[in-house]
Amino acid sequence: MKGYYWKLHGGLLTKYIFFCKSSEINVDKIKQITSVKIEKIGTVTFRLGKGPAEDEYIFLLRDGNEIKSYAHCLNRDGKSIGRYLKEKYKIRLVEKTKYKLNNI
Repeated sequence: MKGYYWKLHGGLLTKYIFFCKSSEINVDKIKQITSVKIEKIGTVTFRLGKGPAEDEYIFLLRDGNEIKSYAHCLNRDGKSIGRYLKEKYKIRLVEKTKYKLNNI
C-alpha cells in the first residue's frame, strides 16, 4: 500500500503503483462513487489521526466497469480521493457498510 497512489491532472485520474502508471480514468466517465466501510464484528477499532472513515472506494464507470481503490489516498488537505472527487466534480457518492465476522 505504500507505493500505491492516484494523481489528478486536468480531469484525468491516473493510478500509479511504485511510480509505474497502472491505469487512467477520465473523470467525466465516472458515474458513481461507492464508499465502503468494513465493520469487523468481535473487534474494537480505534481511528487515530486524520485518516478516512471508509476503507475503500469503488468507482462505477459509465460503461459498467468498476475500479476499486483504497481510501488511504489523500490530497494535501487530508481529503480522500472519493470525497475530493465528489466535491470538485459533483459525482454522486453512495455510502455502504459491510460487516465481517472475526473468529475470536
